[in-house]
Amino acid sequence: MMFTPEHTGIMVSNMDESIAFYEEILGFTLRVKSKTATKEIAFLSHDRLPGFEVELLLDLDPKHSYAEQGIVNHLAFSVDDYDQAMAELQRKGIPFLADQPTIGEGGRRAIRFAGPNKEVLQIVEKKD
Repeated sequence: MMFTPEHTGIMVSNMDESIAFYEEILGFTLRVKSKTATKEIAFLSHDRLPGFEVELLLDLDPKHSYAEQGIVNHLAFSVDDYDQAMAELQRKGIPFLADQPTIGEGGRRAIRFAGPNKEVLQIVEKKD
């Protein structure tokens, strides 16, 4: 059996702010936004991630709170030019969660930053 990533669901506290962040900062495009009696849901796609989407979920009547790190630990994005990506995020005022990148698999640099709902996001140097 083969598993292919499809989407990552992220609980949000402000749907419009979250959609704007994913569009303006990370280059996603809103594909669909809908509402049920209990939730507002948005799916965002990205040209460089065919077949994968981010699902944003807003509880309209929350019954419980979500942990600071949520059920999803982090969502990682590979970048062609790590230094350029870092500079772009810094220009946009995005604070990093560490002073220095970590060195991961194959010597690739990675650093984490927070989205508007304290979701942990990460950029990673693209594999050779």
